[in-house]
Amino acid sequence: MYIESMHYLKASFKHQMPENKSSIATATNLEIRRLLYGEFRANWQMAGGIILCLIFAAFAEVTLPMIMRYLINDVLIPKKMALLWGALFGFLAVYGVQSGCQSMQIFLSGRLQGRLNLHLKDKLTAHLLKLPGEFFDRVSSGYLASRVFEDVRSLTTFFGQPMQTFLLAACKISGATVMLFYLKWQLALALLAVLPLFFAAARFFGRKQYTLAASHSESTSAAYGRLQETLSNIKLVKSSGDESGTLKTHRKDYAGLYQINMEMTSLTMMFQRLMTWLPDACRFAVLILACLWVLNGEWQIGDLTAVSALVMSMIIPTRTLAFSMVQLTSAQASLGRLSALLKLIPEDNLESGVKVDKLAGKVEFKQVNFQYLPNQPVLKNFNLAIEPGKITAIVGASGAGKSTLAGLLMHFYRAPDGEIRLDDRLIDDYNMRALRKRIGFLGTDMKLFNATLRENLCYGGIKADDRELTEMLNELGLAMLTAAPYGLDWLVEENAKNLSAGQQQRIALARELLRNGDMLILDEPTSALDAEHEVMAAAAIHKHAGTRTVIIITHRECLAKLADSVVWLKDGSCIAQGTFADLDYQF
Repeated sequence: MYIESMHYLKASFKHQMPENKSSIATATNLEIRRLLYGEFRANWQMAGGIILCLIFAAFAEVTLPMIMRYLINDVLIPKKMALLWGALFGFLAVYGVQSGCQSMQIFLSGRLQGRLNLHLKDKLTAHLLKLPGEFFDRVSSGYLASRVFEDVRSLTTFFGQPMQTFLLAACKISGATVMLFYLKWQLALALLAVLPLFFAAARFFGRKQYTLAASHSESTSAAYGRLQETLSNIKLVKSSGDESGTLKTHRKDYAGLYQINMEMTSLTMMFQRLMTWLPDACRFAVLILACLWVLNGEWQIGDLTAVSALVMSMIIPTRTLAFSMVQLTSAQASLGRLSALLKLIPEDNLESGVKVDKLAGKVEFKQVNFQYLPNQPVLKNFNLAIEPGKITAIVGASGAGKSTLAGLLMHFYRAPDGEIRLDDRLIDDYNMRALRKRIGFLGTDMKLFNATLRENLCYGGIKADDRELTEMLNELGLAMLTAAPYGLDWLVEENAKNLSAGQQQRIALARELLRNGDMLILDEPTSALDAEHEVMAAAAIHKHAGTRTVIIITHRECLAKLADSVVWLKDGSCIAQGTFADLDYQF
């Protein structure tokens, strides 16, 4: 066991900061301090109350030994009974102040911890929702969810009991030092000279702990993300018969976490041993000196009792302070990761830009270039004009750039070159929230929420009564859902496990057809449907298109025939545009 612990301890000293695999830059110390200052400034009343309670509690604790000294030297030894009750009352009064302050401090710290937890999660979630769509192509949702919950938990946990302990220890050390100077200034100076050893050890071990804490947080987030991905694709895992290979991948993650945990444990063990030996040595030395002073007649028994208690009130909090400094490094690692997330730049024009409450739906692409990866262009000098109020079908082989057009129109991505205009205005000039409210969008990866059928159909502020919802579902061949015992209150399970792929797609299509927008962009809206339901979906699209500009990305002839204009894409360029009859396109 000893050899194993030394092995992990040696590894902890060699551990390096984890590689940044998340495309999220590391926050600077200044950014971390700004975030922390902002949180405490917003809760300054509770923070101030906690600090006051800690100060009074610490003052009461270091006062108790002095009362005990008075009780022994001036009351019990001289047998002055008249002073006994006053001394005991003073002792109980100070003890009561200490107990009351500690109780209030526990309540306030719990409340502050809860507030910080709530506010940080709210702040992070709101910020993540503002980030551009391309960011989520690079970073997994499981990784981000882990950072929001685990890092916030780690941070707020520290600002609960460990932080209170840190502040209380600092107050106790200050009070005990003052009392020791009063009793024996030489002893106080000697003990103060030892304190830097504690803080030097805490600084050394704290740096190592910071590296390990950052590695642990990063590895935990990555492992969480991979596990979530596996569980989300459990049918693929089972159908491929690759449970053993998948388990091997996760075991590798868990083994890495175990390694880091053991390194942290070994480091903590060594630090704890050091923080035990140093105080014990100091207490032993003080005890010898105090006994000599009592034997020489310089001190009385009460002085010895008071000094022993005060030394404990100075040395033990110093050890606690050192432990808290090491714990602070773990919280600092979490705080740095949270701060790094918050400094990511949100989408343009979420709050600013031209707000629009009506669109004609005229679309123009002029000399647009776009690529997801370097040197792999998807669109090349792309040009296209789409007339307002018409249905336009976009066809072409997979990888031709059809879905990319939809992503650019929704401003999930920004084209580095060329112009994209909507109603003769650059799309970059619009207020994105207002613009997207005017466009119904059904993507290839649209999901349903774990909510009722009604909540899914009305998501995004859609105003429709139960009759309209039921009629739309009936048009798309989903009458069996509304006829169920729960009707529109029927619950869609997590990942829509109680719906077929075709039912999911039709519910998502119904939602966008119900949206009162001026444009409709449908990316493969019937890819999961059979021929019968595809005809029903095409009829519903045609019926509800009205005067809207409708863009349908499809491989299906049935939908292309609906269009007033068909655009043929190939290798990132528009090679033909005309009516369905004009184009010689083979479906």
